[in-house]
Amino acid sequence: MDKHQNELTRGVKDGRNKIFTMKPNLSVLRQNIQSIGNKQTEIDLVLKSSLKNIDVLCFTEHWLKDDYLKLLQIDQYKLVSYFSRKNHNHGGSHIYSYVWKKTSVLKI
Repeated sequence: MDKHQNELTRGVKDGRNKIFTMKPNLSVLRQNIQSIGNKQTEIDLVLKSSLKNIDVLCFTEHWLKDDYLKLLQIDQYKLVSYFSRKNHNHGGSHIYSYVWKKTSVLKI
């Protein structure tokens, strides 16, 4: 992490999870999930116990197609952005935001 990034974020590593708290008071969880389809219960339990108050969830390697990904729900979070590979079974990323946080998607 370079000096500029260090001023903006404080990274905490919790096992395989990486949690970043950004100023002012935005916490982000980034996780390589490797097939989210069979881990939804585990995610819900972790978010309700040891990782409370996470504002943004970023998952990579979800392995789902767009149609299935849009149906996936995580309690208290809304899907704000996603990418799925069209020609491969693996890969993909998606981002959830806490439902009470005001968010907007920037088109770049």
